[in-house]
Amino acid sequence: GYAFTGWNSKADGSGNTYQPGKEVSWYDNVTLYAQWQKQSTITYKANGGSGADVVQTHAAGGKVNLKPANTFTRSGYTFTGWNSKADGSGNTYAAGKEVTWYNNVTLYAVWKSARTITYKANGASGSDIVQTHGAGAATALKPADTFTRSGYVFAGWNSKADGSGNTYAAGAEVAWYSNVTLYAVWKKN
Repeated sequence: GYAFTGWNSKADGSGNTYQPGKEVSWYDNVTLYAQWQKQSTITYKANGGSGADVVQTHAAGGKVNLKPANTFTRSGYTFTGWNSKADGSGNTYAAGKEVTWYNNVTLYAVWKSARTITYKANGASGSDIVQTHGAGAATALKPADTFTRSGYVFAGWNSKADGSGNTYAAGAEVAWYSNVTLYAVWKKN
């Protein structure tokens, strides 16, 4: 539960401090005392996702940045952060957030159901684009830069292929709770 931090001429650490490997000269016998820093751990749990627990060690009371969930995956979900309780009712922390803890802590991955936006070329050339987002999370709509249509300019997206549905500008932020298909809208040049 402790990490070695060096040597000191006094047991309580109030004397002269020496780093391991430092060259020193003495003319008398000397007693040096190992200095220890209490260590704490953060244990990250997949919480319904796949992947083994990750343990991060840090100095108790020292600042530490929380890990991303790059070792955990959960099909159909996106990672949104960490929580101190598995059911998400505890304290929530963003990945990368700087925190200070003195005790061992367990954090649980928070997952949000993932949804997709499928972009269709709608008369242009190019393959469908699929964008994943968290259900209900604001998502910026993609431009149609992978689609081309000779004699036409891209004019946005529509929820219906014939343009009779809802129209959205590229880059507009929208939030959907279900999977959505959007069709490129083309205007003659």
